[in-house]
Amino acid sequence: MPIILDLLPGPDGLADDEIGPALRTAAMVGGDAALSYLKQFRDSSRFGASAMLRVGWLFSSFDPVEYAQEILAHQPPPLGVSVKDAAQLAALPMLPPVHSLSCAGPFTAADVLAVPHPASRSHLHLADNPVLDDLGFVRDMSALTHLDLYGCPLIDDLSPLRGLRLQRLSLDVGDIANLDVLDTLPDLFDLFLGMPLPYRSLEAVPAGERVTELRLHARAYDCTGIEGIGRWERLTKLGLYSRLRPGDLSRLIPLTTLTHLLIARNQDLGDSALPQVADLSLVQLETAPDLDRVLALFPGLHRLSVIFLHTSPDTNVDLTPLASREDLVIYVNGAGAVHGAEKFQPDMVKISPRPRV
Repeated sequence: MPIILDLLPGPDGLADDEIGPALRTAAMVGGDAALSYLKQFRDSSRFGASAMLRVGWLFSSFDPVEYAQEILAHQPPPLGVSVKDAAQLAALPMLPPVHSLSCAGPFTAADVLAVPHPASRSHLHLADNPVLDDLGFVRDMSALTHLDLYGCPLIDDLSPLRGLRLQRLSLDVGDIANLDVLDTLPDLFDLFLGMPLPYRSLEAVPAGERVTELRLHARAYDCTGIEGIGRWERLTKLGLYSRLRPGDLSRLIPLTTLTHLLIARNQDLGDSALPQVADLSLVQLETAPDLDRVLALFPGLHRLSVIFLHTSPDTNVDLTPLASREDLVIYVNGAGAVHGAEKFQPDMVKISPRPRV
């Protein structure tokens, strides 16, 4: 047995925020001893346990059949499973119906449909797939509400999606002549655009006014920026994963329902205040953000997340400028050091990894 497994506490010796990292460590070790350790958590209802167990076999070479029988079959419904190879996919028929399926790698349409009960599948996530070239198989999944396509470069026709009851659609696919299919999706409210767009403004994207959540990757943003975003008057959540253009945030002022905003990378946030934003996420940061400026531009904040790409002296962050906001919940991940947390009530600042004393 690897020594590291002897050092991992059992369920009673872990705080809630330690369960996920402990299970991930064991999963990365792999083998029979690691499987025995993971089995201690298979009936746990504690935060993070089930989510990590459902993906644990992605991190090591567990026997797929044994992992499916000993771990996945014990997870509470609705069952979500992630697979990365044919052996894992072949183990799924022994499980209860899989409602959420995530496949990373060169899986064909036949592979995906071979998982039993496709008509009951509500969530499908396909990533890093260099072979899939047709979405016709999706129409066999009559319960599908969430479809994520990330890194599927051969998909160049979205017409098979026409009229489906999709609520969320994530698109990072090949060259698409148009996105007319979006206007045929009556329930669509959550949209991610991750590939170059055949438009020069968001005004031209044929997604109806019902869209309330929008995320733009750099490849899409480079084509349109956020010009025309005002056409989605009911937008509540916006994620911007690109270097912003001057004045971009000023275009958000009319969006009075916009309460959640995510901005990636260190950015010049400009001078436009957005008091309607209550939840701000600053992610993929390489240096600490100017929190004085954040507070000035987002006076209505109730939650702030600061997430760094990697830990370094440049990622030390001082929360003191925010101390006047007693109602502000702050989450910091990956900082070199966090100063000023003692100025807040204990439950108002969450730091990950949690400092050990």
